[in-house]
Amino acid sequence: MHNGTRINADMLIFKLGDFSHIRVAARSAARIGQTFTDTSKAIPVDPDIVEEIEDVERNGYAFSDGVGTCSLEVMQMLQATRKPFSIPATVFQIRYAGAKGIISLDNRLSSSVLRLRPSMIKFRGTGESNIEICGVGSRKLPLVLNRSLIKILEDLKVPHQAFNDLQDLAINKLRSGVSSLLNAAALLEELGIGKSTDTPWLLRKMQHLGLELSEDAFFRDLLDAAVLTKLQDLKYKTRLPVDQGATLY
Repeated sequence: MHNGTRINADMLIFKLGDFSHIRVAARSAARIGQTFTDTSKAIPVDPDIVEEIEDVERNGYAFSDGVGTCSLEVMQMLQATRKPFSIPATVFQIRYAGAKGIISLDNRLSSSVLRLRPSMIKFRGTGESNIEICGVGSRKLPLVLNRSLIKILEDLKVPHQAFNDLQDLAINKLRSGVSSLLNAAALLEELGIGKSTDTPWLLRKMQHLGLELSEDAFFRDLLDAAVLTKLQDLKYKTRLPVDQGATLY
């Protein structure tokens, strides 16, 4: 019940947007779930600044899939939501109404302009006019090998021992991550866990205060869960992290 009105699932979905054009059940569920994904900040903007532009396509391939642009003024609005002295970024992963994707800075645009492409717009009908920030391209992403990449490298005669060494290195790093608060903070940062709650900073603060990891059951359980998740990635998904490797945002 809300303000005397009985609310059911159909009414909530109707308010989220128009999903009637999506005929595949799994895709429809994914698009509905998109509205509930975690975002760090939300900036209200005038809907009039939003424009739609065509995707860049050649020979049947889309070279701008999921990538829009924005003016310097909009980029500065997004940058202002970040912590002071953060590394400046010109690429943000955002969600706006039924659109989701990457926006990059276009210096040719003046005033406030946000340009979205058809490949970014997953559904329509929502009345929201907030730019929600999902991620920031201010640092490199870790490089992780999966089964497909490993198979290609094996076909290129990369020795099997190289992959075994990467696996052993990843397991040893996970083990060392639970040995102290500082190692735990570094591990969580590398795994991308707890950034929105500043958990790595809190662990370093605990170390500075002279506390021990073994004294706090909550953080022990948190680290155990993080390590178990990454071990499952190694075992079932063959996700091998590569030191000094990088993935473009």
